[in-house]
Amino acid sequence: MAIEPGDARLDGGHKDARIPSMIRGRVQNGVVVLDDPQVLREGTEVAVKPLSRRGKRTGAGNGPAVSRALARLAGKAVGLPPDAARNVDHYLYGHAKR
Repeated sequence: MAIEPGDARLDGGHKDARIPSMIRGRVQNGVVVLDDPQVLREGTEVAVKPLSRRGKRTGAGNGPAVSRALARLAGKAVGLPPDAARNVDHYLYGHAKR
């Protein structure tokens, strides 16, 4: 079960009950089975957002779009030493150069 900051205050219409904003589970035989089924009251309405496609994790679900956006930034930084990529730890944290 994953509980994130900013827990919701909705649980089947009961304002005072605290429930997490995200609960993990898996689909088994066409039914969503929660990792911790005791966390929600019977009848609580939920929305399901897949975290993976065809069994492969997709993270935030926008990997290719993020990759394209970052690729547009490649080579745009100015004033960096020519070995900045290789020795980023040296320039940021003072580690020995590679």
